[in-house]
Amino acid sequence: MNLLSKLLGKPQAFALDISDTTLQIMEISGGNKGRITSFAHLDIPPGLMENGRILNQEKLAEVIKRALATAKPRPPHEKKIVTAIPESQVFTHHFALDKNIKKEELRKIALQKAGETLPIKLENYIWDIQIMKYNSEKLEVLFAAAEKELVKTYKHTLLLAGVDIAILEPESFALARATINAAKLPPDAIYSILDMGGRSTTLIFINNKGLQLSSSIPIAGNALTQALAKSKSIATDEA
Repeated sequence: MNLLSKLLGKPQAFALDISDTTLQIMEISGGNKGRITSFAHLDIPPGLMENGRILNQEKLAEVIKRALATAKPRPPHEKKIVTAIPESQVFTHHFALDKNIKKEELRKIALQKAGETLPIKLENYIWDIQIMKYNSEKLEVLFAAAEKELVKTYKHTLLLAGVDIAILEPESFALARATINAAKLPPDAIYSILDMGGRSTTLIFINNKGLQLSSSIPIAGNALTQALAKSKSIATDEA
């Protein structure tokens, strides 16, 4: 399963957002000016997810089934989903290659370049590349990799829930596409997105060619809430 090239299509699917503590599904009909035709939001019990990794596939599948069954105003019609891997579980690298590289050699050379830079054993990862920019001197390439076992657990869990994956992508790509139309940005513009969740914060930089850089740290809303509660000597719920 590729991580980037699958973004090119527009499959008939609904969106699934899974964090360590919550799950949301949404289906939209009618194109760019469509309406929400199915939505659900459920809490995920403790012990099922941790830092974007699925700890209990069977129980998480049951939560997904319950979300599908209770979605309003109706369950999704589609059985394929678009979902994302948390940024903390994805390695990305943006680098330049010789513009004269032959197309059939591009993936091999990109893999070699990534292997020299990323601190992982790439044979244990699913990876993909996306050409970001051509110019007179170089070819700019974005490389993304996710652990094979992690992808396997996502796919198996969703199959247990009765759905299949149409698109699986890094969370930063999903966020970038949902918030900014990169193609309409001025050539010299760079936009940033700060996404603060409960357990992690992600910073993304985008230009008119798409995502250029993303970084995630394990400090976010929960840590700020706990710090505020401690400083004010109040309960976490009050903070």
